Amino acid sequence: MPQKRQTETEILTVSQALIQQRGVTGFSFADVAQAVNIRKASIYYYFPNKLSLVEGVLDAYIQHFMTDLHALDLTPPLPDLLTAYAQLYRRNLVDHQKICLCSMLALETPATSPTIRTKVNGFFRDNVTWLTAQLQAHQISAAATQAQAFFTTLQGAQLLTRSTQDLANFDQTLAHQLQTF
Repeated sequence: MPQKRQTETEILTVSQALIQQRGVTGFSFADVAQAVNIRKASIYYYFPNKLSLVEGVLDAYIQHFMTDLHALDLTPPLPDLLTAYAQLYRRNLVDHQKICLCSMLALETPATSPTIRTKVNGFFRDNVTWLTAQLQAHQISAAATQAQAFFTTLQGAQLLTRSTQDLANFDQTLAHQLQTF
């Protein structure tokens, strides 16, 4: 990988972790520069401002998440499929008590741009649409409502788990929610 691309990737990776842990308002270019071991001014070569950096992080995150989502095996029983889906969110909690990037950005709506809000809302909508399709494929009644409830429950479970720093909260919430299917 050429050095320029590697540096940009490192900036995005570090920024994503910082946003997931601290939020948009809780990190600066100086934090990123220190972690990547570059000068703060070097970040401006790749991203002219903080919002463009956040947008770049968001685009990369959504692409990676959707790749992982579409790689899920759709053949297992529904509870196993939904557990695999939930692991896409749980893995953030295991990794230094982070939450989904889009969840964090949704919490910070006033600090983000309309473009970022639109992308975050699209990410949420795409998740609910995917869940609805899976529930419909398993002949679950009121699939769209059930999908919205499942997704919303996972979002809340992330926040509670992060606040309490107890992964059992996420796991117990998921186990309870799966009993409805």
